[in-house]
Amino acid sequence: EVDVENIDISMEALVEKEPITVILSQKGWIRCMKGYISLTEEFKFKDDDSLLLAIHAQTTDKIILFDSAGKFFNVNACDIPSGRGFGQPLRLMVDLGNNDTITDMFVYEPKTSYVIASNKGYGFVVDENHLIAQTRQGRKIMNVADGEYTMFCKKVTGDMIALVGENRKILIFKMEEIPTIARGHGVCLQKYKDGGLSDMQIFNEADGFSYSRSGGISIEKDLLTWLGHRAQVGKLAPFGFSKNNKFLK
Repeated sequence: EVDVENIDISMEALVEKEPITVILSQKGWIRCMKGYISLTEEFKFKDDDSLLLAIHAQTTDKIILFDSAGKFFNVNACDIPSGRGFGQPLRLMVDLGNNDTITDMFVYEPKTSYVIASNKGYGFVVDENHLIAQTRQGRKIMNVADGEYTMFCKKVTGDMIALVGENRKILIFKMEEIPTIARGHGVCLQKYKDGGLSDMQIFNEADGFSYSRSGGISIEKDLLTWLGHRAQVGKLAPFGFSKNNKFLK
C-alpha cells in the first residue's frame, strides 16, 4: 500500500518541457519568450536598456548565472516571467550585490566543467557540481582582489586554450595546465605588463583556433607562434585580428 501523503513530488516534475528563449538586459531585467527565437533578434527593452545575454533553454532547465564578484546563482527556468512585458528585475530572484553584474548565463548540464577567469588573467577549472547554490544568496567560487572582477565562464569543450590580452598578445597552452579546484583565486593564466585579459577560446588542437577578420572567419591550425605554457606573455595576434581584441565578434 502506498503512503500517498509522504510522496515527495518536486515542482520540476510538474513542469511541462517546452523550449524557451531567456533574455537578460543590461539593467538586470530577466524574462523568457516561448520557443527558440534567434539570438540576434532585435529584442525590445525599456528606452535606456539593451540586451546583455540571451540563451535557449527548456522550461524544465536550471539556469546558472555567474557574476562579476565570482558568485554563481541558480534560477529555475519555469520561474522566469514570460509574456510580452520586460520581465522583472533579476534581483527579485537572486541576491546580486549592488555593484555586481552578471558575466554569463547558461543552462546547467551534468558532467561538465568550466574555465572561470578574471580581468587580471587569473583563473581555474570548476566542475558543474560546484555551480549549484542552495539559496538565493548564491555560491561564492572565485575570490577576486580589489579592482579585479570575473569576466569569463566557458565550458571546457577541447584540449587547448587560447587567451588574448588587451595588449593584443595571444598565448596558447594545454587545458591540463589549469588546475581544477572547488574555490579560490586561481592561478595566473597569462601575464600582462599593462592592461588585462580581453578574450579566451577553448578548442581542440586538431581543429585550430578561429578568429574574425574582414570578410569572415579565419581558422589557424599552425599554433607554433603562440604555443607556450600557462602564465607566459604570448606573442602578437595574427595580421587582421579584430581591433576589439576578441577572437570572434
